[in-house]
Amino acid sequence: MARITERQPVGSPVVFGYLRGPATGDRRDLALSAAIKAYCDQHELFLGGVFTERVGVGDLNDSVFANLIAELRVMQPYGVVLPSRSHLGPPNVAVSREEQISTCGALLIAVR
Repeated sequence: MARITERQPVGSPVVFGYLRGPATGDRRDLALSAAIKAYCDQHELFLGGVFTERVGVGDLNDSVFANLIAELRVMQPYGVVLPSRSHLGPPNVAVSREEQISTCGALLIAVR
């Protein structure tokens, strides 16, 4: 088993990124995806992909998050990397989403 910065034994250092933002945020998404990729490179993690949830004001698109959860169940990666916890949605939704990620055995890693 390889060791990474967190000093935990890891069978596979694969992680997935998750972004939630406005439908007009292409530049923002690129910058945040680059920040996630840089974090992964710095911490010896392999970024398997980034799931991007596009939302309007107050909207939630649970299908993107559902696809992330389905991928976590199949791939059993090390974790999910977010720019910040706020990307999980409003506080009442974020708590549930954190629990779902944890139930899949993945760590939740916030870049900032």
